[in-house]
Amino acid sequence: MFEALLLGKKASQQPTLDSGQHLFTNNNSNFTIPAGVYSICAVAVGGGSARSGNPGGSGGDLRWKNDIPVVPGDIVNVTLQPSTFGVTVTPVDTVIKVNGVTVLVAAGGDVSHRNTSTPIGGKVGGGNGGIANTIEGGGAGGYMGDGGYGGVAATPGGGGGGAGGYWINGGTTLAGGGGGVGLLGLGATGAKGVQGGTSTTAGGGGGSGGANGSGTLNGGNYGGGAGSTTPGGATTGAGGARIIWGEGRAFPSTQTGDVVMTTSLLMHFDGANGSTTFTDVRGHTFTKTGAAIISTAQSRFGGASYTPNGGPSSQISTPDAADLRLDGDFTIEFWARLVEASQNCFLLGKNNSVLQHYNGLLYVRGDQNVYMMSPSYGGLYNTWRHIALTRQGNNWRLFLDGTLAELVSRSGDTWGVNSSPLCIGNNTSLADIAVQGFIDELRITKGLALYTANFTPPTGPLSV
Repeated sequence: MFEALLLGKKASQQPTLDSGQHLFTNNNSNFTIPAGVYSICAVAVGGGSARSGNPGGSGGDLRWKNDIPVVPGDIVNVTLQPSTFGVTVTPVDTVIKVNGVTVLVAAGGDVSHRNTSTPIGGKVGGGNGGIANTIEGGGAGGYMGDGGYGGVAATPGGGGGGAGGYWINGGTTLAGGGGGVGLLGLGATGAKGVQGGTSTTAGGGGGSGGANGSGTLNGGNYGGGAGSTTPGGATTGAGGARIIWGEGRAFPSTQTGDVVMTTSLLMHFDGANGSTTFTDVRGHTFTKTGAAIISTAQSRFGGASYTPNGGPSSQISTPDAADLRLDGDFTIEFWARLVEASQNCFLLGKNNSVLQHYNGLLYVRGDQNVYMMSPSYGGLYNTWRHIALTRQGNNWRLFLDGTLAELVSRSGDTWGVNSSPLCIGNNTSLADIAVQGFIDELRITKGLALYTANFTPPTGPLSV
C-alpha cells in the first residue's frame, strides 16, 4: 500500500489548492494527479517475508519523502507485494514512480535488507524493518525508527511494528508474526509480542495504526514479517503506499491523516421559467417565501438561475441540519448578479452567520467573532461574479472571481452553528432584505477548504 502527500510547488510555482488522498492496495496500480496539484509527499512500506526454520520472516522498511514535484495529469504508479501465503515468501520492494521515473523505494523484509532502501534524491525519512534473528516475525519499520526483532522492542517513539513473541502448544514452540505499520503518519510504536505467552498474546503490536501480527505466525499489514513457518506456511504483511495532498501537510506527522469532506448542499437552480421547485442534489428540502422562482432571464450555467423576484421577505429556506453547521473547515461558493448597484441584501444567511452585499461591498459574519469586508471590487451589478468563502483552521478567506479579497485569522468561530434555517437570497431569521437579482450554482462543502490561494473560477456546473 502506498500514500503520497501532494503539496508545495513545482517549477511553475503554482500552489496546490485543495486537499485529498488516494490509497493503493493493489500491485501495479496507477493514479492520475488531479487538477490543482503540483507537489506530493509519499510514504511506502515494503512487504514482509516468510521463512521456515530459524530465523522467521523480517519486516519491511518504511520510507517517506516530501515535496515531490508533479503536475496535473501525471501518472503515479505503485508496485508492491500483496499479502502472500507460503512456507517461504521472498520479499518484494514497494516502488513509487511518477511518469515512469522512480521517486521512492521501500525494501521488503529479508535477512540482508537492512539499510538497502535506496534514497532517490531529496530528504528521505523512515525506519528499517526488524530482521528476524529468532523464530519470531520482525516488525515493520516506522516513521522515525526501526521495527522490533527477535524479542527486541521497536525503536521507542519511532512508530514501527513490534516483533512477534512465541508460545508453547503441546511441546511445540509456535512463533507470533511481526506487527505492521499504518500509512496515516507517525503514531504509537507497536509493542513486542509476549515470549512464552499464548496464541492471543504472541503477535507483535501494529505501529502507527498498523495491524497486529497474529499469534499464529501471520505478519500484520503493512510490512509485518511472518513467524517461522515450520511446520506449515504463513501469510506475510502486504507492502503498502498512500498519497495525500494539501497545504501545510508533510510527513512524518503534519496533517497526514485522511481529509474528510462532505458536499452538504449543491443547487444548480435549473428548470422552467417560473418554476417553484428548488432542487438540492444532496436532498435538503427548500420552501419558498414570497415570489421566489427559477428564472431563465439570467443564467451562469444551465439556462436558468434563482431569484427572490419580489418584496423584502422573498427567499427560499431549508431547516437546520447537522451538515449545514460549519464547525470546522468549509467552503461556500456561488455565482451572483444584482440588478441594483448599491442595494443592501443578504445573499446567504443562517441567523447571525451571513454573506451580505452591503454598500457595494461584500460582508461576512460568523456565529461569533469573524467579521470580513471585501475591498472595493466593482460590485455585482449586471455582471456574474463568483464568490467563495473558505475556512482552513483559523484562517478565513473571501475570494472574488478566484482572487483573494480578504484573509482573517480567528480561532473558535463557526458559520451556521445554530438552529435557524439556511436562507438563500435573504435571511428572514435576522432581517428582511432580499436580493434583487440572481444566484446560480451554490455549493457548500463541509470539512475542507477547497480554495486556499488564487484560483480559476469554475467554468461549468459544479459537482458533488
